[in-house]
Amino acid sequence: MNKQVVVITGCSSGIGYLTALTFARNGWATYATMRNVQSTGGIKLLEITQKEGIDLNILALDVTNQQSVKAAVSMVLTRCHKIDVLVNNAGFGYKAPIEQLTIENFNEQYETNVFGALRTIQAVLPSMKASKSGKIINISSILGLISVPLFGVYSSSKHALESITEVLSYELDKYNIRLSIVEPGTFETEFGKNVKGRAHKTEENKSVHNSMARLMRLKINRPKNAQIVADKIYGIAINPNPNLHYLVGTDAIILNLLYRLTSHKFRKFIFRLIK
Repeated sequence: MNKQVVVITGCSSGIGYLTALTFARNGWATYATMRNVQSTGGIKLLEITQKEGIDLNILALDVTNQQSVKAAVSMVLTRCHKIDVLVNNAGFGYKAPIEQLTIENFNEQYETNVFGALRTIQAVLPSMKASKSGKIINISSILGLISVPLFGVYSSSKHALESITEVLSYELDKYNIRLSIVEPGTFETEFGKNVKGRAHKTEENKSVHNSMARLMRLKINRPKNAQIVADKIYGIAINPNPNLHYLVGTDAIILNLLYRLTSHKFRKFIFRLIK
């Protein structure tokens, strides 16, 4: 098969949805995966595929289910005999103080954001290692590099993904398999609507809510269109020697810089100040 083959998780909306279209419109054999292929996003992708005649295939894949991952990857390999690029985009976030979250909440967060990515990576690695080529692009967040109140469990899951990606970049280098991780700032996607476990409105954490609301309203000249992230992912895929880290968005770049240049005590002072 002459076409490049890409498998993308979490394509029912947002970054995954736009990334699937970007690859397909650039001539790739694109496998846009999601838990429910009958979702609004899945139906829209199918309609666009039929209208434009692009090579975009909608495939059921639940990253929290080992058999689902194996079946989807096996189907792609049977049809295409290779997977050139894997984009791990599936994820969601909890928003609540850590003390209000249960161990079950933590497990659910990690099952998707961390173990889900590991399942798909382990499923595609045998074929990539056999061909001694491939790219794995993991989608993290600026919160994978910095930590803020209310997003502790989500941030910790993305921190874990950051570490796993870097370690794999060393371990798989001899097989010519390249790892990259994308850290977007805030974009207009369905992510906010899918946030789980919003904190209870108690007096104890009212100040935390207020400080985060003020912080989010700063909007450091942040871009809105998530197509910017999709374009960055595609650029990484066609780059023969991509970097490990890719911050996307003015807010992500500035927040990361500020975080690196300030002390923990100073950041605590700022959070107190904006309550």
